[in-house]
Amino acid sequence: MEHESDVPSAWDAAFAGPEQGPKRQEEISVSPSLNLQERKASGTATSQRRLATAREAQKRFRLRQKASRLRLVSSLLDTAYEQLFRACDTRASEKGPAVAVSVWGEQYTMGVHEVSQLSLRELSTLWTDYVRKLAKYLLELSDSVDCPVNAQMQQLTVEAAALVFCLKLYNPESQNAFVNGKMDEGRVVSEGPGPAMYAMLLRTLELSHEQVKDLLQLRRLYLAKRAQLMISREQVMEQMRNAGNGLHPGDVMTRMSRLATKLKMNAAEDYRVYNRTVCALLRGVFTTKQHAIVIVYGYPYIFSSEAFLEHLAAVNGEPQQTQNSHQGKPFPPPQTGLTLMTMLSW
Repeated sequence: MEHESDVPSAWDAAFAGPEQGPKRQEEISVSPSLNLQERKASGTATSQRRLATAREAQKRFRLRQKASRLRLVSSLLDTAYEQLFRACDTRASEKGPAVAVSVWGEQYTMGVHEVSQLSLRELSTLWTDYVRKLAKYLLELSDSVDCPVNAQMQQLTVEAAALVFCLKLYNPESQNAFVNGKMDEGRVVSEGPGPAMYAMLLRTLELSHEQVKDLLQLRRLYLAKRAQLMISREQVMEQMRNAGNGLHPGDVMTRMSRLATKLKMNAAEDYRVYNRTVCALLRGVFTTKQHAIVIVYGYPYIFSSEAFLEHLAAVNGEPQQTQNSHQGKPFPPPQTGLTLMTMLSW
């Protein structure tokens, strides 16, 4: 019997565990609860710090992208300036790049930025003076190669082209008002000259057969290149619309910035194609006399190379622009890098 009292029975051993088990379970049940709260509080603080760091990084990223966009647009404008003014009489002055103005008899130099800031009334007065002087030279023009009027007329046509390019590069709004204005009234009009003026110009220019062929080929190249750029532009726009699908907000901003840069470069190329076409028409295919004719006979309106090419194409049975354009839509007006920067800034 003593043996039975000294040695625990199997029944007692079976209940020994449950007596100690609840104590351990109670201890364990308190400790994880405290740890979980601490970890939750620590995790919240860490998340807030990460969020603040991410916001600060995004802010710095936007500032870098803004500076990068400004440098890009400045570079694009500088490149366009070099291309457009290569054939024009620009010179250095105290005001920076400048153009010559000799329509009043004496040589006068105007800075390109000074020209771009002229009001429509001032531009109309200046353009009217060029028209009057060129009309006088056209009357005095002879077939002689040594005729002094030839050189004087060439100088004035170059100067007139340079004035328009100053507006194209540095003040698109003023340029838009200029090309849609009536120079004898110094105001913008809702309706342009219409097909009648271009029909009259086509008769007056007396283009040779080779010139007509060159102009039609120039138009085909122009439309093909702009159609290609339009397709690329629509693809980029589609990518911008879908940029946020499944991406982190920071990645979306990076992608949108990259796509916006592509879009601006596309528009800059589109504008370059347009201006190269104008230069090729006026200073490549046309003679100096023909250039003077479109300035004088187009007055009080401003000659449009694109409208003239479309009229020439219609006369020669070429497909019209809407038939050449992507998806049957006419091309939008070309935009400068400066205008597009304003459109895409965020």
